[in-house]
Amino acid sequence: MIEKIKRLFTQPLSLGDITSDTNKQMVTKALKELNCEVEWTQEKSGVRFVQYDFQRGHFGIHLFPGTKMIELTYLYIADTDLANVHLVRQLCNEMNINSDGPRFCYTLNEAKNKVDIHLFFDLLLDSDRAKDILSTAMSNLFGSQNAFCQRLDTVEKEAKENETDDLEAAKSDVERSCYMIREQELTHQKIAPGWRQNDNKPASLTQWMDVAFGMANFVPSELTIVTNEIHHLADRQAIEVFDLSTPLIEGGKFVRQHAMLDLIFFLPSAPDTRQRMTISLQQVGKAKDILYYRITGTLLPLPATPSRSLSSVETNVRMESALVAYDLRTDKQLNDEFIYTWKEAQSKLANGQEGELTDEECLLATVLLQPVASYLYRGRRLYLQKRYVEAIPHLFNAFYRLFYDFTTLNNSAKETFLEICFMLGSCHMEMLQYDRAFFFLSFTVGRNNIRYAETYINCLVNMNDFRALATIEDMLNDVYNSLRDIEDDQVEEPLQDFRRFLLRRKSYVLIGLQRLNEAEKLLREMLKNQEDMEYAKQELAYIQYLRTANQNEKKASDTSQGTPI
Repeated sequence: MIEKIKRLFTQPLSLGDITSDTNKQMVTKALKELNCEVEWTQEKSGVRFVQYDFQRGHFGIHLFPGTKMIELTYLYIADTDLANVHLVRQLCNEMNINSDGPRFCYTLNEAKNKVDIHLFFDLLLDSDRAKDILSTAMSNLFGSQNAFCQRLDTVEKEAKENETDDLEAAKSDVERSCYMIREQELTHQKIAPGWRQNDNKPASLTQWMDVAFGMANFVPSELTIVTNEIHHLADRQAIEVFDLSTPLIEGGKFVRQHAMLDLIFFLPSAPDTRQRMTISLQQVGKAKDILYYRITGTLLPLPATPSRSLSSVETNVRMESALVAYDLRTDKQLNDEFIYTWKEAQSKLANGQEGELTDEECLLATVLLQPVASYLYRGRRLYLQKRYVEAIPHLFNAFYRLFYDFTTLNNSAKETFLEICFMLGSCHMEMLQYDRAFFFLSFTVGRNNIRYAETYINCLVNMNDFRALATIEDMLNDVYNSLRDIEDDQVEEPLQDFRRFLLRRKSYVLIGLQRLNEAEKLLREMLKNQEDMEYAKQELAYIQYLRTANQNEKKASDTSQGTPI
């Protein structure tokens, strides 16, 4: 009763009044009421930390300067053998995607050859309910611990039965073998001063957010770096330029196999909505002068609201993954390699030896400016190695310069510009960023290049663009007009293949538009061609499935409307 009377005369805390000191007071009082021993420590950075036992668990609470919320940590919820680190990583990602509060991470205990799993929970306290909030949160963490342990037992059994612990690692091994037979180029080279002031480091967090998720304007709030220890960054600029290789690589060597990042940020278009991304950094392997690691980012979905539907982009999980190479060669070695190739191309061109130019030299020979040629050289190498995240910045730098000088370029240089646009569009296509791909591929339209045309059509179709069907029909008309006076057996194979490609894409679009009769008519014509027969059969079967489903849906609708209330 006395406490209730006190509350009547106590001014409640507003959000603006909450500081690290008030949080400390509320936490101390709440823990004492829960019969927990409290002894605070403070780091040089100003972070306050307390460890305590509650029921059967060992917990900790961090108070960060300038942060309204506290970070509740369930320090050790489980451990497993170090050999199961891939399973733990996958399970942490899986649990984090489905969690609306607690988040899982892990550290490597190499001394004991174990992987330790931890739980974090950000909480906002108030003076009246601090005890209840903490008690409820810790109870929830116990439940999360049980769910995680049960799931871990299951996946460990499945891994033993399937005799593999990580399909992603197996895929990376294959990729690494391919890379080893290619000449390695990487973007860890300093940009020439004065070229472009906004050049990004290849592995910076800003570049990753831009290239992988299209969020160049993200505003970071906090970055948690989990290695053998846990570190926090709250400075915006430090987070933006954070090099993703640093948790794994020091002094030109791998110092650990895995690290995890937890990023909290918002977009300027929604400043009141905090978003979270977990980023896994995984050592893959090494070759001569090169260290390989994989970046896997998972953007956690936002909860559905009346203004944010379940079908919106924000309420669905997004994940991107890329293999990155850290080059140990010096800037001079990288530059000397490029200069040799570029000068060799220029020399052959000057001496009338165009026929001896390689494909790479043909591109470089048309570029007279060394910085542009350098970007093109590195970007094309990375593109051919399917290292799209790394290729994009270099190719874009070349695009940027040639774009503004386009009217002064000769015909050969203009062709090089179009090839750069094609490679940039293809990179974004591979990363499912169709809007960006469309921007670059639109430059290649109308150039009488089948490779360009097919990629442009695929982009329109994949992004469900309403112009796809009309564009396909226009191209088909152009093809038929060019073949009007040519016998079928005299048509060149590339043109035949292009016509068949357009017909397949047209049937696909018609089915998507539910114009099933038109699609069926087209596919039955395609059955006459042996090379298209299998595709046509599959699509005709799908059309029949759609018709049956539509009929069943109509019957169900008619039945429900005819049922008396």
